[in-house]
Amino acid sequence: MDTDDNIGLVFSGGGSRGSYQIGVWQALIDMDMAHKISAVYGTSVGAINGAAFIQGNVQLALDIWQNINYAKVFAHMPSERPRVSNRKLYINWLKGALRNRGLDVSPLKETIRASIEEDAVRSSSLDFGLVTFDLKKRKALYLTKEDIPKGQLVEYIIASATFPVFQPHRIEDRLFLDGGLVDNRPLSFFKNNTMINKIIVVDVTMARHVWPNVRVKGDVDMYYVRPSKLLGSPMAFDHKRIISNLDLGYQDGRKQLARISIGR
Repeated sequence: MDTDDNIGLVFSGGGSRGSYQIGVWQALIDMDMAHKISAVYGTSVGAINGAAFIQGNVQLALDIWQNINYAKVFAHMPSERPRVSNRKLYINWLKGALRNRGLDVSPLKETIRASIEEDAVRSSSLDFGLVTFDLKKRKALYLTKEDIPKGQLVEYIIASATFPVFQPHRIEDRLFLDGGLVDNRPLSFFKNNTMINKIIVVDVTMARHVWPNVRVKGDVDMYYVRPSKLLGSPMAFDHKRIISNLDLGYQDGRKQLARISIGR
């Protein structure tokens, strides 16, 4: 096998299912494959995880996911999701979301701002890109780190991860929503990248045929890592579910990545 393998990594969108991707990342490290990654592209939570991958700090990502709860994602929420049976609390929370054009996820935004270091992402030799949806222009934006204005990289990562039921994310005079509205597995970044000869897609969408079918130029081997079990709702930030998905991502990663032969 050729020793100059260049592997591209794609993290799909999927909300809280993104914890699964961190498990796969840990598997890549333990299988001595992570160092072969030369480009990382993501949509929504995949953009967040992709930026964390670029920084190379899997322990930080693990700490964030292992300690996440509803209060760290949604404003005015207890750490445990209110049950529908708690009628007053639940209705008041939903009314507040309607009044404010969507759910307030300011706690999540602050976590992202505190965790992603723009300078570390920009100075990395790895390519990085994300997808978001510009409400003003009504179009998808495919942005690499070079396309994003300095000082705004983290804000565009947040924009990519602004789920449609969240309040639109504002950057200057523009509003953005989740890139998953148009492309949840952003293989389009590889259309003209002739350096990549293998692509690993960590796909937590749980649906295989709802996103654009992109043809990648050149002789490229495609590998998908997909959950072997259901991951639950994209809005399920329950601790047990998150930990379970982290572990499943690691186990699936070890099994499904074993079929990839790479140069050392």
